[in-house]
Amino acid sequence: MPHQQDPNTLWPAAAWLDISETYAGLFFRVLGGKSADFGVMQNEDAPRVDRIVTRNRDGLNPDREVKLEPGKCSLIGSGGRRFGWTCLDICVVGEEIRPVNKAVKVWKRQ
Repeated sequence: MPHQQDPNTLWPAAAWLDISETYAGLFFRVLGGKSADFGVMQNEDAPRVDRIVTRNRDGLNPDREVKLEPGKCSLIGSGGRRFGWTCLDICVVGEEIRPVNKAVKVWKRQ
């Protein structure tokens, strides 16, 4: 953990190798609950809006479905002049979703 002594300082009689790069960018999770089986990579996922569907009951405009792409704006157009609007821009941020976290190093005793 940050602000802790290097294991080579704490236990100088043993040799320690920093193997953090082997697990770069991964989140560690305790086995159980909804985790994948031990040793199995669990892909990222987060609840998010991925499409917008409009349903027009007046018969003046067709129903539309627009797939949203992270980092882009999607135009949902022509809402009908009768309703006073012509389009709706939906913008999705293409950023990574992550919990509050802190980077750690992983050491292996040689």
